[in-house]
Amino acid sequence: ENMSGGVFPLTENDAIFKYQKRLRKTEYYLNTGKKWMYYLSLVKLNRLRFKYGMKVRLNSCGKGLCIVHLGSIITNGDVGEDARLFVNSAIVSNGGGEREPRLGNHVTLFTNAVVCGDVKIGNNKIIGANKLLSLAVPHILIGFSRCSTMWSEKKEGTESCAIICDRTNSKQTVNDRSFFIR
Repeated sequence: ENMSGGVFPLTENDAIFKYQKRLRKTEYYLNTGKKWMYYLSLVKLNRLRFKYGMKVRLNSCGKGLCIVHLGSIITNGDVGEDARLFVNSAIVSNGGGEREPRLGNHVTLFTNAVVCGDVKIGNNKIIGANKLLSLAVPHILIGFSRCSTMWSEKKEGTESCAIICDRTNSKQTVNDRSFFIR
C-alpha cells in the first residue's frame, strides 16, 4: 500500500517511522525547553497525526514503542517500555476527571483493544483483539502467570469475567492468552 510521499512512494513502515521519529523529537524539544523548536515540531507532528490518524500523548510512552500498523491509535494513559500497539487500539480515560490507565512494560494491545478508566495493567501482558477493559473492572493488580486464573464479579445484574494472562509463561495460542471482558 503506497501513501503519497513525494518523489518516492511511502510504505506503511516508512509512515510509522516518520510519525514516531517526529513524536520523539517533539518530546525532546519539550523536555529540554527549546521552545521554538518545540512549537515547530508540534505543528509537524499534528500534521502527521491528522494524516495517519494516530494520537499519542507526549511523554506518555516509554522507550521501545512499537506501532504495528497505520490506523487509529489513541494513547492518553501512561504506557511502559516496549509496548506493541496494533491498529484501532485505545488507552484513554473515561472522562470526568478520572485517572488514565497505566500499562506496565512489554504490554501488547491487539486490534480494536480498548483500555479505559482507572485501570492498572502489569508487565508482560496481552490484551486480545476486540476486547474492552473499562471501569466496570476494579483495579487489577496483574501478577498471575497462568491463563487458568480467573477473576469474576457480579454487579447490578451483569457479570464481568476476565482471564488474566502473562505472555512470558504461557504456551497457549494468542487467542487463548488474550484478556477479555464479557
